[in-house]
Amino acid sequence: EEVNFNVESIPISYEVNPSSGDESNNADLSDQPPVITKQAASYLFTTPPLPGKFLIEKAIELNIPRGPLYAQLKGGKSVKFPDPTTNEERTVLPEEVLEKGSAGVGAAVIYCPNLEVLRKLRESSLLQKFTAKKQRTG
Repeated sequence: EEVNFNVESIPISYEVNPSSGDESNNADLSDQPPVITKQAASYLFTTPPLPGKFLIEKAIELNIPRGPLYAQLKGGKSVKFPDPTTNEERTVLPEEVLEKGSAGVGAAVIYCPNLEVLRKLRESSLLQKFTAKKQRTG
C-alpha cells in the first residue's frame, strides 16, 4: 500500500566566526576575518491523517453492498447506493463505518551544528506543534 507524506524544510541561518589563529597577540580587529553566515537545513516528514479501522459489521447493518464501496469508505470518501431494502438512494459517510483515526505520523531529520541553531529550531513553528506540551483540563 502506498503511503504519501509531506516534506517541509526548516532552514536556519547562523553565523560562524572563523578562527583568527593565535588569539594571544593583540592584532587590530580590522585584521579579523569577517563573520560568515551559513545555512543549516533540517526536514520534517509527516503523513496525512490515518483513517480508523473499517467496521464491517456496521457496513452490513447499513446494507452497503460489498466491493468497491467498502474501499471508497475506507479511503475516507462518502458513497451513494440504492438501498436494497427500500430501493431509495442512500448516502453513507465514512465516519459512520470507520473508527476514529489518528493524526498521522511525523519524523524529523535535524542538522544542529551549534547551540544557536538548536535555539532557533526550538523556536520553529513547524517543530513546536510536535514539541508543545498539551495542557491538561480539569
